[in-house]
Amino acid sequence: MKQGDLIKFFINDFGSNGEGVGKYGENYVYAPFVLPDEYISARVAYVKKSTIFAVAKEIIKPSKNRVVSHCKVFGKCGGCQLQHADYATQLEFKRKVVKTNLEKIGGILVETEPTVPSPKQWEYRNKVQFPVAEKNGRAVVGFFKNDTHTVVPTVTCPLQGKWADDMAAAFLAYAEQTRTAPYDENRHTGVLRHLIGRCINGQLLVTVVVNGDRLPSWRILVEELKKRFDDFGLYVNFNTAKTNVILGKRTEWLYGRKTIESNADGIKFFVRPDSFFQVNFDVMRLIYDRVKQAIREHAVEVLVDCFSGSGVLSAGLYQEGVKEYALEICPSSVADRSYIRASIDRTTRWLGRCKAEMTRLNSLEETINRDQLLFGIGQGGIYKDMRIEHIKAVNEFDLPGYAIGGLAVGEEADVMYDVIEAVEPYMYKDRPRYLMGVGTPVNILEAVARGVDFFDCVMPSRNARHGNLFTSVGFMNLNNIKYMLDDRPIDPNCDCEVCRNYSRAYIRHLFKARELLAMRLCVLHNLYFYNNLMEQIRYHLDCGDYMDFYRRMVPVLGKRADD
Repeated sequence: MKQGDLIKFFINDFGSNGEGVGKYGENYVYAPFVLPDEYISARVAYVKKSTIFAVAKEIIKPSKNRVVSHCKVFGKCGGCQLQHADYATQLEFKRKVVKTNLEKIGGILVETEPTVPSPKQWEYRNKVQFPVAEKNGRAVVGFFKNDTHTVVPTVTCPLQGKWADDMAAAFLAYAEQTRTAPYDENRHTGVLRHLIGRCINGQLLVTVVVNGDRLPSWRILVEELKKRFDDFGLYVNFNTAKTNVILGKRTEWLYGRKTIESNADGIKFFVRPDSFFQVNFDVMRLIYDRVKQAIREHAVEVLVDCFSGSGVLSAGLYQEGVKEYALEICPSSVADRSYIRASIDRTTRWLGRCKAEMTRLNSLEETINRDQLLFGIGQGGIYKDMRIEHIKAVNEFDLPGYAIGGLAVGEEADVMYDVIEAVEPYMYKDRPRYLMGVGTPVNILEAVARGVDFFDCVMPSRNARHGNLFTSVGFMNLNNIKYMLDDRPIDPNCDCEVCRNYSRAYIRHLFKARELLAMRLCVLHNLYFYNNLMEQIRYHLDCGDYMDFYRRMVPVLGKRADD
């Protein structure tokens, strides 16, 4: 069996990504956009051991559940996988995915109830994100082709309402009039990166993501939106990073309404562009009804909403007689001064209580470990005067180490570096200095250059679980289609167990098959890379040539791997 061969076989089931799965001889075959009970002719795309990946060429015997898709770009756009199946088949597929994951990943054997259908099958989404690209010298919006960053141009999606089409039309008219260039991800040129909209009850919030420090001629966009909408607001988000992350860390309001007011069962929500809110409002209500029913049936007395965000879930689940606790606090570093002031005062009081309690515990005979280290954490957001004032207050507790907290939570990287430079002269030189929750390899190199000693961060493992890897030649996203047949290791210069034994293509295949081994292997690599980077940093500090190492490595580790 080789690439290009034409084979015929039956589809027996769905794969985890909605692709059809069958057998050809002793080999399993995966093919997208086909259904169980279909007999197909397919062209072999590639072969990995006993697994064949193929593309259907002819549906010789179609399934009774096959339908014609409502979408003109279905199969090209990467947004949907099952629009060739009737709605009942889609619901059953989702039920089986839940059941399989509970059994395979969680080890939980349970009967899974049928999937509750949405009251609206079409035009239910209240949010849309359009990447912007250039085609034939003009700006276009659409959606990414599957496993690529190639934009499939379209302004119409059957899952979204007409409002999304009109918003896209206004934006394209603006881009045409102003000749504002779309963003080019490979060259890091152009301005317009993404168009994002959310519309509830006729209230529209539009956000344009730009590569730069302004949205050129934005009043023209306002005028185009006025032709199509009576009630809207306009925001701009600034994202100048060489990344495929959609939003930057700073957003500014430009015009019109600032929030969407939404009412659910008598509870009023105020939704901002950066707020989490369910994209299917009707299904959200169904979820709340089901959970409320379960609360009553099980006589729940206390409900804890962890990581509650704005409290949408806990507010929606409120019932008389049930105590609710919504747990969430992580002020943005760019919050207003009064909020930051209250936060640092609370931190100082808490530190005093912690030191007193540690002193008491260390005085007891039964205390086992009297050598634990208590660090004081300096806060203050992006306000340098408050930062300096607070680190001076923390110094007075005479602790074995000190930390810089509250950064990397909303501010630009350069702002974080400026804050470190402002605070560092006021920190003890003979005690360790800890930067909390940071960061990328470049963040670490920059912080060490400014006097920071150690770090903690979920980034190497969190990014790895999504296929985002750090290498000696830059960062890479292993989900990119260009790695599908790439037999090289993740990093040819790395000697970790993963790079010695597995190829990029194999690990990418594991991600596409939703095998947990993919995440595990990538986490191992990223952790090894970080440990090795820290070893190099210590070595060059000892040698006295760290700044040379820093200047050499920052441009390399801060870019996307070219290969």
